[in-house]
Amino acid sequence: MWVLAFYGFILLIILPVVVGIWWYNSIKYSVDKVLLDTTQLFYYFIHRTPRMETNRMLMVLSGSFEFWKQYNKDIIERETDKLDLPRLMKSLPNVTEKSRERPLGMPYAVKARILIHAYLNRIPLESADLEEDQRYFK
Repeated sequence: MWVLAFYGFILLIILPVVVGIWWYNSIKYSVDKVLLDTTQLFYYFIHRTPRMETNRMLMVLSGSFEFWKQYNKDIIERETDKLDLPRLMKSLPNVTEKSRERPLGMPYAVKARILIHAYLNRIPLESADLEEDQRYFK
């Protein structure tokens, strides 16, 4: 009797909960493992500016929701970023912090943009934390 109740509990309670959690988490991503919100963002900016320059493409790429802690729990936001990133940004000629467009002007997008430009320009990073973050953005 207890064995039957145990199997009933697993099949009627535990299994649907596990499948529901898996399904809820999997519908956020496309087949290519890109967040659907990021895909919509890219479509919006491609439709808005079909002939993008390289800097604009990198700016749109840095606005990906995969780099935002709200969507990706692997992202680490540190207090030292407020000190390290402005110093690094001064050494990058084509990076600007100012953008009125959401999400391109948000702090996570600015950080991603700075780290992507630093990687492409082969600028050494002063902080070990920034190097760790840059490994995620590669």
